[in-house]
Amino acid sequence: MFFTLEIYKDICIESLDYCRKNKGLKIYSYVIMSNHIHLIVQTDEIPLSDIIRDPMAIGFKKFTAKRIIETVETLVSESRNEWILNKFEYDAKKHIYKIKYQVWQRDSHAEELLSNKFIEQKKNYIHQSR
Repeated sequence: MFFTLEIYKDICIESLDYCRKNKGLKIYSYVIMSNHIHLIVQTDEIPLSDIIRDPMAIGFKKFTAKRIIETVETLVSESRNEWILNKFEYDAKKHIYKIKYQVWQRDSHAEELLSNKFIEQKKNYIHQSR
C-alpha cells in the first residue's frame, strides 16, 4: 500500500510526463494502484525497455526510485517511513547488484497489445481501477 499518498503518485506522474515530452513516450492510459502501476503506452523511437528501466540515463524506474527514496527519507509527516525503507532494503538484498534500496520489481510484465479486443480489455481494466 505504498501509493496511497499523493506525493508518491505525483512523482510517477511527473516522470511519465518527462518521458512523454523528452523520450517520445505515447501514453494512452494509466492507473496508479496502491502498490503498482498499469500503463498502456507506445514508443516509436527509443525502445520501451530503455525508457522504463534505462540504468545509464534517466529511465522511469531509476528516476522515480531515487525521488521516492529521497521523499521517504525527508518526509516528516509520513508515519510509515521506517517501515517503507526497511521494505525497500529487504527487497534490495535479493538483488544481484549491491544496492541499498529496491523500489520497483526488476521485471516489468509488458504485454504487446495485438488485437482490438485485447486493447479494449486492458483499457477497461485500467479505467475501472481508478
